[in-house]
Amino acid sequence: MIQRVQTLYLIGAALISVICLFIQMCIWPMALVLGLSLLINIYTIFLYNNRKLQAKFCLFSILLLVCWYILYVVCWNIFTSDDVKEYLHPLWAAVLPFVSMIFSFLARKAIIADENLVRAADRIR
Repeated sequence: MIQRVQTLYLIGAALISVICLFIQMCIWPMALVLGLSLLINIYTIFLYNNRKLQAKFCLFSILLLVCWYILYVVCWNIFTSDDVKEYLHPLWAAVLPFVSMIFSFLARKAIIADENLVRAADRIR
């Protein structure tokens, strides 16, 4: 359901993750975590019938993006050779997972608001 605002937020988070995958030169564990977050965001769009599960997947996507930043810092500190550090230097693309995290947070907030609205409508009946 594209007309829901959380769907637009999830599409934005997925697009930003794709852009980051193509721009940010990262090692395979970081790409794997970012790709998994991308797949979860896309899958979450189609869970519009189950809002509680949709909110949980948004939270899981946020946690994966936090793990991406942890991996980014760990890889920066572990790899000291110059050939690897040229792939891990802070680019503007390193900010993109944070933007994706914000979109996932906004989507989760909108999903929870929808769930509360449905509960309130059920109470009125």
